Amino acid sequence: MNERELLKRHLPFGRLSPEALDRVVSAFQSYRFAEKEKLVVQDEVATWVGFVVSGSIELRIKRFTGGDLSFGSLRRGDFFGLMSFEPKGMSIASAVGAIPGVVLMARREAFHQMLETFPALKTYFYKMSLDRVWTAYQSLYQGKAAEGPGPSMPGCAALEVQKSIDFIDRNFMNPITLEEAAKANGMSKFHFSRIFKDKTGMSFKEYLNMRRIHVAKKLFMADNLNVSEACYQVGFNDQSYFCRVFRKLEGYTPSEFKKICTGQFPARKRGESPAKVVSG
Repeated sequence: MNERELLKRHLPFGRLSPEALDRVVSAFQSYRFAEKEKLVVQDEVATWVGFVVSGSIELRIKRFTGGDLSFGSLRRGDFFGLMSFEPKGMSIASAVGAIPGVVLMARREAFHQMLETFPALKTYFYKMSLDRVWTAYQSLYQGKAAEGPGPSMPGCAALEVQKSIDFIDRNFMNPITLEEAAKANGMSKFHFSRIFKDKTGMSFKEYLNMRRIHVAKKLFMADNLNVSEACYQVGFNDQSYFCRVFRKLEGYTPSEFKKICTGQFPARKRGESPAKVVSG
């Protein structure tokens, strides 16, 4: 097991000096977990955080109607522990051993102290925490278990395209182009298109739309914006196109999604027509 290489899979660790990375590695210890062992418990403050070395961990959240809902799977190199709206809060989900294996673990207090020492790490892991919280609630509101591990988070993308991802994440609300994203990474648009697709599994346009819709959903839930307001705030300049993209990615129109968030619309499978839900 090479702890350094495992941690360097996450970009902020890869950018640390060798000395700083050694200090980070020294904060972790190995632990062998069993099947069904709860490493993080929903509604409790996480005592430990860490990274999967072998085996796999399932992320689960309690359903409103009882029972648990799986919304993700963690494998080698994936991080677990921070699943809260604020650093010292209770976890909104559980992390449960699926396939027995080994994790690198650090005490939560020590991990937060480390984040304060390295601002780049703090930004990265807090963003990851919020994205994971959002994924959990999205699964909960849709009443749909994850069919496998979710797509890689932007922060886990390869170094080759990270500058472009950073550029998109900072400017998605503006009318940015493929050429501008490629320039941020010092590439021609043709080379960039090929590398970006290879490393993220998405085209530039697909990633940009996904990012915009991701933020639009947060605006619907947190700020209660109407469809038009959210459309223009996240960078779309055509409400009809925004609605088509939203439905394609989420299986709901923006208006339906807003109603689901307030309990005014029955959850249904992606792409299923409202009439089918009513008649079923």
